[in-house]
Amino acid sequence: MQNDMMEVMKKFSEDAMATAQRLGELNMKTFEKLTTKQAAMMSSCVETGVKNAELVSKVKDQKDLVSLQKEVMTQCSTKWMDSVREAAETLTAARDELMSIMEQAKTYTVASTEELTQLNKKAVAEGVAKATAQVEKATAQAVENAQEVASLTKKATDKAVAATKEVTERAIAAAQDATDKAAACAT
Repeated sequence: MQNDMMEVMKKFSEDAMATAQRLGELNMKTFEKLTTKQAAMMSSCVETGVKNAELVSKVKDQKDLVSLQKEVMTQCSTKWMDSVREAAETLTAARDELMSIMEQAKTYTVASTEELTQLNKKAVAEGVAKATAQVEKATAQAVENAQEVASLTKKATDKAVAATKEVTERAIAAAQDATDKAAACAT
């Protein structure tokens, strides 16, 4: 019984460790993706700044400058929106995977709990059966001992009665003998 419980606990611990490892891997993977996105965005900002500086130095007309800056900002905004969308997708995928991991953890936790409950019920039933058997054995032994004591008491009482009867009969015989001798002496 103990071995069965230990096996269930060992399996539960292994499953919990596997879940923790999967969570760690998910966190690392998500962190790497988001960090890569962030680095790409920073690089894009620097490129946009450099490009904007180059354009400012080449443009001679303010109208052309505004038009070029608008074009650069539109491209930058598009990159930013794509990056935000990709980050949201990464986080959504991470959430979905996390929910899957948690659902699996819930499943094995429930299964382990149910198995431990059954093993505990079995252990309790076995314990009650052993205790009942021991009580019955002790009761039977007590009854046997009481019967033996009663038998020995009866034998001792019978012997005492027989000895008392014998002593009484002897006393009566001795008294009768003494009475007979006294009557013979008086006559």
